[in-house]
Amino acid sequence: MPIRFRCPRCDRKLKAKSFAVGKVVNCPGCHAEISIPSENAASTTLAMRDAEEVTGTESAGDIYTQFVVYDEDEIDFDTGEVVSPNEPQPVDYVVLPHKVIYIQGALLGVLSIIVFGLGLWCGVLLDSPTEKQMVYGGVFGTVTFATTSGNPQPDIGVVVMALPVETLPDEKIQPGAFRPDKPPPSADHHGVLSIAALGGQFTRADTVGKYRVANLRPGMYFILYLTGNVRRNSGDLPDSADLAELGRYFISPTKLLGNCDYHWQKRRITGEHRWDMHFEVADVTP
Repeated sequence: MPIRFRCPRCDRKLKAKSFAVGKVVNCPGCHAEISIPSENAASTTLAMRDAEEVTGTESAGDIYTQFVVYDEDEIDFDTGEVVSPNEPQPVDYVVLPHKVIYIQGALLGVLSIIVFGLGLWCGVLLDSPTEKQMVYGGVFGTVTFATTSGNPQPDIGVVVMALPVETLPDEKIQPGAFRPDKPPPSADHHGVLSIAALGGQFTRADTVGKYRVANLRPGMYFILYLTGNVRRNSGDLPDSADLAELGRYFISPTKLLGNCDYHWQKRRITGEHRWDMHFEVADVTP
């Protein structure tokens, strides 16, 4: 239980723990040296001082004069120091060397760069086109043939096909719909879909002899130009190697070629290529 007493010099109300009895300390008000009295002595002195204050300042009938408010200053019985609860308490600070702070700052900077790089990389991945969205290169150009007069003419409706060398169909394709003397097959024709499934393309030249085979992955392709405007010479059979290679894709390559002139070549496609083709006349169809 704390001992409550007054400073004999400045009359400041103080309190101290009972263990501090007899210790000499400095008054927090006037800084005079005082000795902490025993509980009995402190009680007697306080009672006398409080009675004097009440008599001199308050009427005897005031019921609140029996209550005396003491300051909350408390003397530490171990050290003899006076501590006020209203005073700010000391704060423990963590002291770090400058080197540690610099290293932490550098690590934070590196981490920020890494996070930024990862965010940028993720953004590129999200913005990258998917397999279905990617557009590859292809082949385009003009196909002409020479008439008996020697004047080049646009080869309207010439068949142009690109067939990947390394990929073959599960089932060979019927060739009838791909002849130049037949109407062009529809986009959902079984043969057209089979060629597209290989990664190849089929098209026909337009009214000015221009063609485009688009969206071909980089790689090796067989390119076929098959004209319906120029016939092969009588007895001029297709090359056996050409027939063998065409036979990898079509059931009857001779039925596909018929007696029409053609160009069959193996080319590497790495982007957009312009390849123009010209057929020299032998016998012009009526």
